Amino acid sequence: MPVRFQPELTDSTAQAYNLEIALRHNNTYPYRNFSLVVDLIGNGSVKRREVKTELADGYGNWKGTGFGALYQIKVPVGTIQACDSIKHIVLWQSMRDCDCITGIENVGVIITPVK
Repeated sequence: MPVRFQPELTDSTAQAYNLEIALRHNNTYPYRNFSLVVDLIGNGSVKRREVKTELADGYGNWKGTGFGALYQIKVPVGTIQACDSIKHIVLWQSMRDCDCITGIENVGVIITPVK
């Protein structure tokens, strides 16, 4: 099931923004990696980016920050230009052979002006 965000690009002086995905998972997540597709929907256009990240190392140690059963990692997606007029950001999980992903608690979008 896709997750849709409506960004608020409120810094009128920014020409570009850094885009990151924040992913929170618990320790029952069954894989060491995660893949998702990011659709940037603007005025009549869709820009698609595929994002892959490792959540655990080869020994099964979780990356990112957290303690107990929850861990969070930030994944850089790239830069978006203010002139692109992004109206929606849609996230889709793209794990192969996985219809239902367990262990993912939250997903969010972080947008910060490029300085």
